[in-house]
Amino acid sequence: MATIKKIIRALLPPILFLGLKAIAGRFAPPKHEWEYVAADWPADYREGTGWESPDIIKAYRSRWPAFLDSLKGVKPLGLSHESASIDTGSLKDHNLLLTFGYVLATAAGDKKTVSILDWGGGVGHYYLIAKKLLPNRSLSYTIKDTARMCQNGSEFVPEVTFDSTDQCLAQTYDLVFSSASLYYSRDWQLDLRRLAGATGGYLFVTRLPVVQRASSFVAVQHAQRYGYATEYQGWCINQTELLEAARGAGLELIQEFITGERVVIYNAPEPCQVRGYLFKPKRQ
Repeated sequence: MATIKKIIRALLPPILFLGLKAIAGRFAPPKHEWEYVAADWPADYREGTGWESPDIIKAYRSRWPAFLDSLKGVKPLGLSHESASIDTGSLKDHNLLLTFGYVLATAAGDKKTVSILDWGGGVGHYYLIAKKLLPNRSLSYTIKDTARMCQNGSEFVPEVTFDSTDQCLAQTYDLVFSSASLYYSRDWQLDLRRLAGATGGYLFVTRLPVVQRASSFVAVQHAQRYGYATEYQGWCINQTELLEAARGAGLELIQEFITGERVVIYNAPEPCQVRGYLFKPKRQ
């Protein structure tokens, strides 16, 4: 690659070479998927397309048949709807889904119908996973997400209730589920309290980037590796701050989980871990 670059540089006039180099730099993928932004959410931050990017819906549509196929039969659930291959065979993905199954069964207890709020649930992937993991129960499933996600999700799984407003928080659920979503909130403490208020049984916050020593900080994720020409800004949350906020919201920690995911944030003050937390409301 370096030799080719030298040949091009020798053949082109300097000004043209520099111009081509600048253009290539603009369209080159980021060197790091995750990068440190600041100790706090920037006041002048202007959110781009983020999860509203048309690329995400396009990818979900193209992968939907493969996702449905991956749930058939009795093979291990090593799958990820964010992966181009879907059926990854990954121990990490298997661990994530079986942990969700454990939480789902805990929340279900002996109930015939289980009510679930999936906060940031996209177009309904976890609804179908829940049906696979808990086939002998009826699910009353609600998803809170962006308008674009809700519109498309209603087409994929019409039996699910989709809400792009906050109306879904007006009732309580056997399980409130937030997977890889809480940390995208500018005011995650406020949203944690709101989710706690909607929790009748259990609250499961998972796939959450956390640190143990450093204070919470903001990072940006470039999503090109998943086929999405977009980026998302979110928090890496200090675990002590998280648990204090949960206690302040009237929640009791029942179980902590290791997801097996690895997030490397360039220039971060501390290496980041990805974990899950199962809470339930404190009883007076």
